[in-house]
Amino acid sequence: MESPGEYRLEADLNLPKDMVAKPHSTVEISKDFAEYHANYSWQSGVLHVERRLIIHMREIPGTRKDEYSVFWKTLSDDGEVVLAVSSSAPTSEKSSASSIQSPVARANQLLDLGDALFRQGDYDAAIAQFRKALSLRPDDVRAHRTLGDLLFNKNELDGANTEYREVLRLNPEDSEVHRSLGDVLFNKKDLDGASAEYREALRIDPKDGLAYRGLGDVLWNKNDENGAIEQYRQALRIDPNDANAHRSLGDVFLTRGDAAGAAKEYQELVRLDPSDASAHDSLGEVLLEKQDVDGAMTEYRAALRLKPDDPWAHVGVGNILLGQGHAEQAIDEIKKATAAGSDGPPLAYGLLGRAYTALRRYDEAMDAWKQDKKVSPWDPQAPVAIASLLAQQKRYGDAVTELQSALNDNPKFAEYAPLEFALGRALVRAGEPGKSMTAFQKAVELNSTPMMLNDVSYELADANVHLDSALGYAEQAVAQLEEKAAAIYLANLTLSDFRIMPALAGEWDTLGWVHYRLGQMDQAEKYLSAAWKLAQDPVIGDHLGVIYEKTGKKDQAIRIYKMTLATRHATQETTDRLAALLGSKPTDEAVNAAVDDLMQVRTIKLPRLSKGSAHAEFFIVITSDAGITGVKFISGSEELRSATSAIVSGHYDFAFPENRPMKLVRRGILDCAAVGTSCEFVLIPPESVNSVN
Repeated sequence: MESPGEYRLEADLNLPKDMVAKPHSTVEISKDFAEYHANYSWQSGVLHVERRLIIHMREIPGTRKDEYSVFWKTLSDDGEVVLAVSSSAPTSEKSSASSIQSPVARANQLLDLGDALFRQGDYDAAIAQFRKALSLRPDDVRAHRTLGDLLFNKNELDGANTEYREVLRLNPEDSEVHRSLGDVLFNKKDLDGASAEYREALRIDPKDGLAYRGLGDVLWNKNDENGAIEQYRQALRIDPNDANAHRSLGDVFLTRGDAAGAAKEYQELVRLDPSDASAHDSLGEVLLEKQDVDGAMTEYRAALRLKPDDPWAHVGVGNILLGQGHAEQAIDEIKKATAAGSDGPPLAYGLLGRAYTALRRYDEAMDAWKQDKKVSPWDPQAPVAIASLLAQQKRYGDAVTELQSALNDNPKFAEYAPLEFALGRALVRAGEPGKSMTAFQKAVELNSTPMMLNDVSYELADANVHLDSALGYAEQAVAQLEEKAAAIYLANLTLSDFRIMPALAGEWDTLGWVHYRLGQMDQAEKYLSAAWKLAQDPVIGDHLGVIYEKTGKKDQAIRIYKMTLATRHATQETTDRLAALLGSKPTDEAVNAAVDDLMQVRTIKLPRLSKGSAHAEFFIVITSDAGITGVKFISGSEELRSATSAIVSGHYDFAFPENRPMKLVRRGILDCAAVGTSCEFVLIPPESVNSVN
């Protein structure tokens, strides 16, 4: 309803001397929420009209909707009153009845009623009132402008466009209407037209923050990120509390990879309106991008408290749980986002496919990825994942067909490096190494990161083709990662920095495997041994065991194979290799016994460092030329904070594959039991480290 208060209309209508008016009946209607009084009187050729609307309440319960409607219909009917008049002259001269009303007063009355209906959200009824007003006063700026606003709110863009242009015909210097017309044109995807209107609004009123924001939207849609950022910042200089400008600025920063800038804007968004679930979603997304997993989870949980069915938050939580290895829980969360027939956020089904794949539930994974392909046809990850699942079934030809069809259906996919890599992998496994090399080269051209170089190298080495190219790619990957590792310092260590460690182990493994394929056993053993000591990964263990077999080191091969099985993630190939060496299938007892050997690889004995039981976690830095060069206490028993010198003096069996400067970072748990003469410093496998705190 209108704001509480009294609204009054008084008017006098002078009639010709020979005309007599019959006043309309008095109208009286009173409710607790409002009252209306209308009086009409005739005296000495003048009709006097007095109407009063008194509003007592701003809102009434929805259960009284009918009562409210009757009240307003009474007002509307009285507004439509027709004045009956007759001539006092003799009938022979002329006797008639006609409808007479003041156009100005009537138009104002319609405009006031239209405004009230607009504020109540009854757009259709409001539009009807404004159109009636315009039939009486075609050049009424207020009517055209508000009618334009109503039509825009109903997404009737052509109608809004017409009304705003009519206002500007009548008043070309109306900056707000230029801006409103810019909004219409932007929504009609006429970016040049919208830009012109926003700039005209700013010429008239350089302090129109909303016009700056609108211009920022135009520039962002034209891929002018720097221009958009400047306009959003200008909008925020005028109104620092413009939530939409903060959101848009954060979105631009996120798109261009500036997670810190995006986080700052989304944090301001949350500060301005802590009850906005979407603001928490956006902040959660960017914190996850910054690898602040705990912070991201906090924001997603906050969003779900505000909006329990928020699909974006459910997907965000599911993504975090999947990254933490909780695939079952992740599936439960993601399914909430796709419940009740909704497809949920884009890529939700892709995330579901990844979760099923992690659980080796491949049929369900395939169904999820097919659904992702259906609801997100622009997502190139879907055909890549489907091809990978087909390849697991050794349906390499079908995998090639899936990927080539995707490229034919969407030529833009040819610029997606993972798809070109997947095509190369499918082709090489299908026995077409020549064609595969073309796809692999395209993948590397598009994305020459260490991961891509390593993956291409490994596929070529595994297929035993194009080994010279495989060696070159592997050496490039290792060189890039070792350079990144050299720039790591404990003082400003991030999780991204630490992620280099498991990646480096994988790339040493690939380079070692290429050397093996080339028959260079010494080089192969150096790289694979260093990789195993850094990360006891089952693939690395299997490869190292093969090297030991080929070089006649049977006992070492058996020991490595057993420890590989003890990781509980080994492939059947490792079991078969060990069985061939032992002459029978390895027993559970033998594998369980190897768990102790595996722990010994990770454990360093240290002298007694506490009087009783104590635990603490540390990061250490190891260099190829100086051993341990840095120790950082992370958390745990304060009495162990001073254990730095003891940790440095421990005997570590680290290995570096080459005689060149290299740096490693490890996280370990210093454990001093309640009894005993020593403590143990246990190195955590790099892939298991999910935080630097």
